[in-house]
Amino acid sequence: MYRVVFHNIDRFLKAYESSFEREYGYLHPIVQEVVDKYLDCGNPNCGFAQIRCHDCSTERLLMFSCKTRGFCQSCHAKRRKEWGGRVNAGRAYTGYTSPPGVLYHTQDATDILQV
Repeated sequence: MYRVVFHNIDRFLKAYESSFEREYGYLHPIVQEVVDKYLDCGNPNCGFAQIRCHDCSTERLLMFSCKTRGFCQSCHAKRRKEWGGRVNAGRAYTGYTSPPGVLYHTQDATDILQV
């Protein structure tokens, strides 16, 4: 995914206004920020820490990460692993929303949402 984003983000941003803005609205600035963080994730030119093991004195470089969830697969996996033990993974919750201006009657909604 990194290569696809890296090679196509400029073209996407240039084409967004003419191709997608009418249907999806303007591109929020946070989108560009998340993409920029993603492209810098793990890049030693964007920062790193030198760490040393106290036991064996082995030194390594630890690249800084973007810490975004849902977009960067690496950071998302780290967060999921970190929080996985704290959340009851046996239960899943799903929320249903309706488009603005649409009202469902309780009986109609139960017929539609029967699992």
